[in-house]
Formats: sequence, C-alpha cells, structure tokens
Amino acid sequence: DFTLPDLQGNPVTMSRVQGKIKILDFWASWCGPCRLNNPTLRKIYEEFHPKGLEIIGVSLDTNKAAWEKAIAKDGLSWINLSSLKGWKCELVSLYNVKGIPALFVLDENNNIIATGLKGDKLREFLAERLK
Repeated sequence: DFTLPDLQGNPVTMSRVQGKIKILDFWASWCGPCRLNNPTLRKIYEEFHPKGLEIIGVSLDTNKAAWEKAIAKDGLSWINLSSLKGWKCELVSLYNVKGIPALFVLDENNNIIATGLKGDKLREFLAERLK
C-alpha cells in the first residue's frame, strides 16, 4: 500500500481507491513510449471504467508543470499521483520498476494479477475479468 499526492496536493491512498480491477501505470511526461501508450489507456479506461476499472497513474516526473501539462494534453481523466521525486520515488523500489512505461494490474484486494500487458492483450485481459 502507499499514499502519494494528487495534482492538487491531496493525499491518495491506493488501498482506499475503489475498483474491481486497478491498473498502476508508472509513466512520466518526458517518456516518449509512455505518451504513445496514453491514447490506448484512455480508450481502455473509457470502455472499462463503468465496469469497475480504475487507473492510478504514478508519474516519475520532477517538474509539476510538465506533469500537469502532459495530463491535460493527453486527456488523462483517471487518478494521477506523483511524489515529484522522479526515480527516487519510493514506489520505484517497492514495485521494482526498472523502466517506464510499467503497468501493474491489481485485483480488488490490491494483489498484482498481471504485469507487462499493453494494447490488445491488456484489453482482452480486462474484458475477461470485467464481464
């Protein structure tokens, strides 16, 4: 479990976020592959959020303005959190993140049930579990 601030500086605790399935998405505004993945994640969120999906974006940014601009430009309407410590964020070691984007799929009890899924494979995985 962890608590990080959102864009407004309000603390958000992962275990209090409600969802049948949660995706932890480690990314950053300066990460090209992350930004390329955002439109796909946005479509997945629009499709599966009504069925119980929640996405928690964990940014490894150190610049709040760049982080905010990327969220607005990419239309990321889910929960967005950052310590603004970049790679020194405590979650990098907690989740053993070696590179970004890094996605972790969690069940409603916050157990990791999948990693490394993207695109169609992620969509199929969610469709199977959120019928």
